[in-house]
Amino acid sequence: MKKIFALSLVLTGMLFFCACEKEMIQPDPKKEDVSSLKAADSKGMTKTDANLPMWARMASGSPNVIPTTNDMQYGVIIFYVADPAIIPDDWDFYPNNWLAPPMLFLPEELKACEGSEWWLPDMSAPHHYHLKGKGDVIVWIITYDQVLELLARESITIPELAACEPLVGHAHMYNEVLRPVGGGAPVFGGEFNGHGYLEDGRKFILKLRTILKPDEPLKTNNMLQIIDK
Repeated sequence: MKKIFALSLVLTGMLFFCACEKEMIQPDPKKEDVSSLKAADSKGMTKTDANLPMWARMASGSPNVIPTTNDMQYGVIIFYVADPAIIPDDWDFYPNNWLAPPMLFLPEELKACEGSEWWLPDMSAPHHYHLKGKGDVIVWIITYDQVLELLARESITIPELAACEPLVGHAHMYNEVLRPVGGGAPVFGGEFNGHGYLEDGRKFILKLRTILKPDEPLKTNNMLQIIDK
């Protein structure tokens, strides 16, 4: 039976996971590196397939405003489904912080990403997880003013996002790493990286990084670069 574990709020999205078909992985002699979310000692951990019940997430909101080289600020919607048309028009992302349990039952061929998560014993969340795009992760880019308008209405649906006339991009390379609170890691946060092309032919590069260490302020390093043809 699948068990869903609640994780922490990261980059305005509540992440949940499903642990299934657990497989022990071999210890790594390297020590934990708190400077990078990607480096981790796997000693004593259990590896599982990642199953993320989110149609999408929005990367935005102070202090995660995404600046660009033209001094604009944007919000980026990252879709975990292969096609946003899969998401019902009346599905409201706002009430549950982007949590969408029906995603758990979506066929794998309709998902845009795949990956793994690593668990320490007796923890309520994974120590870390790594998700990779399958080759075409769709992103919608809207202005930060539009993000604020959506939040003020307390409603975020696909038609409302589409009404913002977003720039539509296709990330041919995409990966994310998350260390949630409750997983036993000495440092928490997320890294979200992707690059590809907008439908108007321009190239984009997306790099988001949020780090939280105990007794230290939140650190962010976010960038969206749009390169002319």
